Amino acid sequence: MTGKGLVNGLPMDVDGKGDLPLVDGNRTVNLNSFAARLGRSTLKIQGRSQGALAYGELTVSIPEIAELKPLIHIEARGDLNANIKLAAAAGRQSANGSLTGDALGYGKAVSIGRWQVMASAADIFRKPVISAQMNLKDMLLARQQLASLQAQIDGSIDRMDYQACRRCLARGGSRQPEHRQGDCSNQRSTRSFAAPGYARTAGYGSSR
Repeated sequence: MTGKGLVNGLPMDVDGKGDLPLVDGNRTVNLNSFAARLGRSTLKIQGRSQGALAYGELTVSIPEIAELKPLIHIEARGDLNANIKLAAAAGRQSANGSLTGDALGYGKAVSIGRWQVMASAADIFRKPVISAQMNLKDMLLARQQLASLQAQIDGSIDRMDYQACRRCLARGGSRQPEHRQGDCSNQRSTRSFAAPGYARTAGYGSSR
């Protein structure tokens, strides 16, 4: 499959190869390679699926979000990169991925120097177990400045532990000293929460 054209004035091209073989009597979708480009942004996929399970990798690169304004119609800027990997074993689907953004912004109200998310999930279709970490640096939101923000989520769908810490700018806009690894003494909160029907327990990392 190949194709070229224009989307709202942006050049686009697509190139993909795949097949649909029968494996052990089950129809399998093989996507040997797929690449799409819109302006300077790219999407690449390689993998296969069999039944409800998928294996492979997806990569997205957006060097300049502002270039996509004719398509998304918002005043956004910065660059984004994402990567997702899918795997399965013993009938259980798992995934892990990362998202990184630099010099992000929306109009004059929001700006983020760097945004990074790393996450993994196991047994997605049965009882998901999730671990995710987010890091923000140099954020301006509605005239509020934040030097850094870190958040961590771990647990299953019935019990999730959450931890976050933030470091604000000192008066006059100067940056407070960087904290040591594991030290979030500036502003820190930890809590656990559960889905409806489960007991709630305070304290990060505690157990019922």
